[in-house]
Amino acid sequence: MRVLSVEEARDIVRATARPLMATEVILAEEATGRVMARTVESDIDVPPYRKALMDGYAVSAQSVHGKPELEVAGELTAGMVSPEPLAKGCAVRIMTGTPLPEGADAVIVQEVTEPIDGGRRIRVSDTSVEPMQNVLERAYVTACGEAVLEQGVLIRPHHVGLLSEVGAARIRVFKNPSVAVVPTGDELVPATDFPGSGQIRNSNGPMLKALATSAGAEAHQSPAISDDLPRLREALASALEHDVVLLSGGVSVGVRDFVPRVLEELGVDCDFHRVAFKPGKPIWFGHRDHNDRRCLVFGLPGNPVSNLVGFELFARGALEQLGHRPERLRVEHLRVKRPFHHRSARRTFHPARRVDGGVELLPWKGSADQRVLAKADALCDLRPGPYTIGAGERLAVIPLQEVL
Repeated sequence: MRVLSVEEARDIVRATARPLMATEVILAEEATGRVMARTVESDIDVPPYRKALMDGYAVSAQSVHGKPELEVAGELTAGMVSPEPLAKGCAVRIMTGTPLPEGADAVIVQEVTEPIDGGRRIRVSDTSVEPMQNVLERAYVTACGEAVLEQGVLIRPHHVGLLSEVGAARIRVFKNPSVAVVPTGDELVPATDFPGSGQIRNSNGPMLKALATSAGAEAHQSPAISDDLPRLREALASALEHDVVLLSGGVSVGVRDFVPRVLEELGVDCDFHRVAFKPGKPIWFGHRDHNDRRCLVFGLPGNPVSNLVGFELFARGALEQLGHRPERLRVEHLRVKRPFHHRSARRTFHPARRVDGGVELLPWKGSADQRVLAKADALCDLRPGPYTIGAGERLAVIPLQEVL
């Protein structure tokens, strides 16, 4: 199987991932970050009545032209509705957001009025009142039955208020992709354990779970699986019941890299195994169709920077596609702040930090250097070297995704 370019591999992943059609109904107030599965229409006019936009006096614009003094016929505050129409030549004191009485079509702001006769009348300094002045007409924002949020919209906090306004307290959303995170390796122990001789703590599993969650998935991490064929087969058989499997380790050509063999035994078709980039060249991708369900499998090399880069280049886009989310991978072209010598003969996605409108390539000790990830917020796409990048040169930069 030949080594693919990053673009070829991404095209294969994109063609293999199918948007999931399962939906569920949830509370709108808990829907931030979910995707609308059904268009929501308003069940009322918004606003549901002609309302005042300012504190002042509700009047009929036509009846008060040229009249500097008006009789005050009452007062309306928020939540009140006038029991009777506005009398000709009169005004009603009104507060912002309150329904205008029948017969009123304008609001004179309080600042151009002066109470007289103990407040029973007002003197108006500007009588050039126009219809709908300081007034919002009924249904001006939204008419009853009008669509307010379409299917496919990624719900953000400000959408929640809109859904509440139109009576959509419960909404139908697409189910999030289900992801099984399976770290492998005889050397792995939990983060709660102190590693013994030849052991390291499992950091890839928790990181991949966090990355999958940030892409909108429901992620489930298994304990680290040793490089043992029966245990690996059992763990992967269970993991394949999910929509996506994220494997860490066991996909290269070592004597105990059993993952590709076990996946093949479990009916997973290999779509590619090796991509021309660094770090993460041995990345494995395949899929299994079973019982009308497709499971995508990403086998990532065991080093943490390889895990991150492989996830961002390939798995994140698949999860977004499955979950009906817009693809968030984007490329910026930023100027390099400091000269950098690129030595690798392979295309490299180098950890970097954006600063002052440019980018700084970080000192990196290789694909096991997890500490560099804590400082990075981007990856620089470097063509094969060796060569020196001068200060001021523009590079293609992929920002690392933040949680929604």
